[in-house]
Amino acid sequence: MERPAFFDQAECRSVDTNIMYPEAGDLAMEAVAKAVCRSCVVVDQCLSYALKHKELQGVWGGDTELERHRRLTSIKTNRTRYNRRRRGA
Repeated sequence: MERPAFFDQAECRSVDTNIMYPEAGDLAMEAVAKAVCRSCVVVDQCLSYALKHKELQGVWGGDTELERHRRLTSIKTNRTRYNRRRRGA
């Protein structure tokens, strides 16, 4: 897959890749990765990319795998509720 153009501007390009892919449960390393994201100019594009492509590992756009999963689940749940209301179900 071709890299999106925003990758060239990503702050994480200047750090060790292991920082952005912490071991599960390593909250200290997750905090470091999230700090990198907070200083990044393309954090929103990165998170959108990760959600769209369902990235399964690492910190993307300031969110861990679990946080992205929760976002996607919430979006899906809200969309389902909205559609049910529209149909009068």
